[in-house]
Amino acid sequence: MRSIRTQLLALVYGSVIAVFGILAGMVMINYRGLVESTAKEEMILITDKYSEELNDMFSTVERACAGMTDYLSLKPDFERLVSDNEYADAFYVDLAIRGSKSADIVGNVYSVYFRPDPTVYGSESGMLMVNNGYGEYMRSENTDILDYLENDREYVAWYYEPVAAGHAVWLEPYLNRNLNVYMISYVVPVYSNGKLFGVFGMDIAMSSILKVIDSVDYGEGFAYLVGKEGDILYHKDYPDGVKEIMLDDDLGAAVDFLIYKRTGDYSVGRYKYKGKACRLMGADLHNGMK
Repeated sequence: MRSIRTQLLALVYGSVIAVFGILAGMVMINYRGLVESTAKEEMILITDKYSEELNDMFSTVERACAGMTDYLSLKPDFERLVSDNEYADAFYVDLAIRGSKSADIVGNVYSVYFRPDPTVYGSESGMLMVNNGYGEYMRSENTDILDYLENDREYVAWYYEPVAAGHAVWLEPYLNRNLNVYMISYVVPVYSNGKLFGVFGMDIAMSSILKVIDSVDYGEGFAYLVGKEGDILYHKDYPDGVKEIMLDDDLGAAVDFLIYKRTGDYSVGRYKYKGKACRLMGADLHNGMK
């Protein structure tokens, strides 16, 4: 964040030097207080603006997934999905069209998918639609879920993590090896009559999120992302992130403030980075990042 530098032009006029010295000290204190207050107001405006932009993105994804999962829990003939291939194919085609339209309305969605329970409906069944970069969603090959272990996060975290949680989850940023894209995912387990049907999810490429982070304009200041466990997920000097245990003292102090010591939405922390005194203000994002 920007350091504060104040300059005081001292004018000395003979016998009034002592009085002026006292007054100058008072002016300097008041001026510093004014600068501190102005800087904090600017930080609040910037923090609110960009955190709201990201939270709006995440909230829109959540609402779209909620609508699709409501549809999924009521729509299919579950027995025919298992026994009737023609019915199953038509169902997934219809779902691909609906999911693509929903993702298109949301914007910033890289991929959208529904994968049913592989032990019941087949390990490659379902649908996956991927944005081709030109505003169209194209059908893509489904990963064989049972080819991978449950803890093989880069391939099947999007299935096993929400199923294990039993509720909708935002996945921490990860490299999806199936698509070779660094992303975050919002995935909802779908149940019917208390029984797992499958998972519906939308992925956001991290490049879309980092575009917002990198657009923060605050003089020499900058923004970065911190995960809920204290790992730096993105920083201009560490674009691939840094695990909390690997942080140096300066960034460790910043993360410690963000995760553990903030007393309110607009509390200001102080730390040093590359020898410069910095201010720090954080905002909580809907997906657990800060």
